[in-house]
Amino acid sequence: MSPEEWIASIPWVTKRIFFIIMGTTLLVTFDLIAPLQIALFPPLIFQQFQIWRLITSYFFFGQLSLPFLFGMGLLLQYGRSFEGEYYAGSGRNRMNFLWTLFLGWTILTPIFLFIFPSYFPGPVMVSFVGYLWSRRDPFQPINVYGFTLKAWHTPLVFIFFDLLMQNPILPTFIAIFVGHFIHVMQNMVPVRYGYAPLQCPEFLLTFGDKFLVDETPVNSFEASPVPQRPPQGSAWRQGVGRRF
Repeated sequence: MSPEEWIASIPWVTKRIFFIIMGTTLLVTFDLIAPLQIALFPPLIFQQFQIWRLITSYFFFGQLSLPFLFGMGLLLQYGRSFEGEYYAGSGRNRMNFLWTLFLGWTILTPIFLFIFPSYFPGPVMVSFVGYLWSRRDPFQPINVYGFTLKAWHTPLVFIFFDLLMQNPILPTFIAIFVGHFIHVMQNMVPVRYGYAPLQCPEFLLTFGDKFLVDETPVNSFEASPVPQRPPQGSAWRQGVGRRF
């Protein structure tokens, strides 16, 4: 697979998050910005109104290193799977995926500001997305660096990597808890009670239909429906009849 094909295979939202993180990492690596300028640092947010930190802190996974590569690998694996399987194909679906990320950000940010301080909670969002994906089809087989597991093992994979990299595991448990809450609100409550308390607002879905679409138009020939195969069955159903 060529680099162009590999990039094209990444879903729309995940691709843009990937490039923003890579761009942020390169800016820090070449000393064009300092990590402290984008960190989730409460005194500068509330005293100097540096509101951008609420967003930029999620797009830095650390300096170029082995933990950074593991984090980006998990981002691509679970972002590609979750978005590609459940939110791909239209601007409306992409907006739904962004809305789910926004819900996670809305709950996790106050936690990491006031309860369990974390300057760069971006990798925790990967755990959040991975958990949501694992609940959609818990028994789906997955391959993690050569090991075949089930999707419901995903939280254990995140905890294992935290232990391997000597990272604190509490943020991962928080991401799993928040992910489970949103999974219940988005996927279980609507089925059981008939209403969706965390549904994406319609005006955002309309915005997605207008603006979150592919830049290049789809060729009409490529978009034409694929001819259907003749139905399987008895031979007399597959012949061409003659009108009397």
